[in-house]
Amino acid sequence: MILRRARVLAAILWICAGCARPDRTPPDTVVIAVGSNPRSLDPRFATDALASKIVEITCPGLIGRDEKGDLRPELAESWTWESPLRLAFTLRPGVRFSDGAALEAADVVATYDSIRDPKTASVFAAAYAEIERIEARDAATVVFHLKEPSAPLLQDVVNPGIVRRTSLGKNEPFPVCAGAFVPVSFRRDDAIELVANPRYWRGAPKFAAISIRIVPDATIRVLEAAHGSVDLIQNDFPPHFLRVLKKQKNLVIETTPGRNLKYLVFNLSKPALADVRVRRALAMAIDRDAILEYKLAGLGRPATGVLSPEDPFYEPDVERYAFDTMGAERLLDEAGFPRGADGVRVRFEYKTSTDETAVGVAKVLKSQWAAIGVDVTIRPAEWGIFFHDVQTGNFELYSLTMTAVVDPDLHRWLLHSANVPPGGSLSNRGGYRNAELDRLLDRGSAEIDFAKRKAIYAEVQRIVARELPVVPLWYESVVAARSTRLAGYELSPYAAFVGLADAEKEP
Repeated sequence: MILRRARVLAAILWICAGCARPDRTPPDTVVIAVGSNPRSLDPRFATDALASKIVEITCPGLIGRDEKGDLRPELAESWTWESPLRLAFTLRPGVRFSDGAALEAADVVATYDSIRDPKTASVFAAAYAEIERIEARDAATVVFHLKEPSAPLLQDVVNPGIVRRTSLGKNEPFPVCAGAFVPVSFRRDDAIELVANPRYWRGAPKFAAISIRIVPDATIRVLEAAHGSVDLIQNDFPPHFLRVLKKQKNLVIETTPGRNLKYLVFNLSKPALADVRVRRALAMAIDRDAILEYKLAGLGRPATGVLSPEDPFYEPDVERYAFDTMGAERLLDEAGFPRGADGVRVRFEYKTSTDETAVGVAKVLKSQWAAIGVDVTIRPAEWGIFFHDVQTGNFELYSLTMTAVVDPDLHRWLLHSANVPPGGSLSNRGGYRNAELDRLLDRGSAEIDFAKRKAIYAEVQRIVARELPVVPLWYESVVAARSTRLAGYELSPYAAFVGLADAEKEP
């Protein structure tokens, strides 16, 4: 089916090669095609990958990340630990919100107080549980007072963008922020319109607007890029179209190693999946190399854990699960799941979005698991429905991409028992509980010394690899098909859109 679609697309593009001049996007607007709607453009609720990418260019926070993922000053020009329980930020002078108001410490305090307010119901609130209060020492200085030391606090400060305090509590779809671009329209299932912010502190962008078109059908996204009606598709097209796109003279294809993680989650409330032998068997039956080579056009590298090898806390000495169907079958036998008369040992339901690549990967996993007697029913659903099921624990198996893995404290979000829904941050969706791991994660969060913290998270990674509550599949490469008219756009290892602030659009 996939090969047939690729051949049809190639035929359409070949026929159209002799047609009239391709559509051209407006000279002052960069047009991006994406496959789904973001959940929200309010930074307090921007939890999905697309929303995070948009918020990063519309509503920056005190700290940002550079192209390597290292921390860099954003709205704060500097910061210092005045004591283990006091972190002070000095705001960058001259920063103005898109409405012209000057950024002040009171805006930072109001933003974080709103996120931490239970009435706001922001998922980010759990990241700031260690904060006792936030103080505006003066108009340019913000001080975080902590209840206990928090090593990941600086990384956590990257996430929420700072909102103009007067726009909080107004239930506006686009709060006033200080980013390079300003949202002006969000037509669900149609398009998101952003305009350049002439007051942006780094200097106004070199083009007037961004139009983010929501195009659920991947073939249509690719055709629009090939025909010149879209300037950029980034990690949002099936890899099997890559060969076709490379032949289009109006496009440039660029890739870079990525740090976003594709991972598999088990619902441990299901008796079969609560058995670690079953989880290990499922992991051993996955031929990652084959999926990457034949399904994903080589756009990725096998993962051994949540952290990528570039991360300073990465621990290579962990248990690994090489492709081994015979070993997987032995584990299932030991776990009490022999083959039945129909050859099936156990049945599971795998939920995924309707994204073509996600469904394609699900089908390969189904085939590979069938070889060890595991029958899997694939349940694709529109993104909103799928993500709601994930958040509410209505699943047995699912996979997602984890973005912006920049600190080992992410293990706490993902696996600490305090974060099991519904009482937690909704991030430990598989319901994993391990008292020893909880103690290590609590220690790692409070430990400031790098060497001691690294040792703690090395043990965390060994436990997670041994217990396998989630299966790290691969680190996704970042791949972009961009118009030759879009110049100066640098890829981010997190597939972010931050490069648009420095790019320019040629006529």
